[in-house]
Amino acid sequence: MDNHDRAERIIAHGMKNGDSPARITKHLADYGLLAEDLPEPCIYPDTGEHEWHMDDGYVGLEDGIIHVIHDETDEDWEPEELDPDPGELRFSNTTKGRETAYAILAACDLKDTQDD
Repeated sequence: MDNHDRAERIIAHGMKNGDSPARITKHLADYGLLAEDLPEPCIYPDTGEHEWHMDDGYVGLEDGIIHVIHDETDEDWEPEELDPDPGELRFSNTTKGRETAYAILAACDLKDTQDD
């Protein structure tokens, strides 16, 4: 059963019981079937670059390229050129970027179950 099937069953069950849309929405959220709101980017007016900051890196969009930087070494240096660094992912194709993001989310979900 995939997420669409799960959502369909929850909605059908809620409608059968006369639940309000708010209650059905809460059930969907409780079962992890609603996506979290996406974070807002930091926008740099001088370059037009958008960055989403994280504790150990950032995701950036500049000149049509998505950069994913993750570094847990606490080294504070930036590359002078736009050559990819070790630990950096770059995407010019949004389908590939989403595919990678979904794979990372799936791996995080699995790791969460293993860490419990």
